Amino acid sequence: MTETQREAIRAARNEYSRRYRRENPDKIRAATERYWLRKAARMQAEKEGESQ
Repeated sequence: MTETQREAIRAARNEYSRRYRRENPDKIRAATERYWLRKAARMQAEKEGESQ
């Protein structure tokens, strides 16, 4: 695979991602919220584990 092909693939993937995020802001927002809820729960569990 040539460098030009890799650049074309990357450009297409980036365009798809931008379009998806533009057309689905509610899904992006929900996914981000789920991520941070999980992250906060893990951090809390680590903090509780350290204090014991």
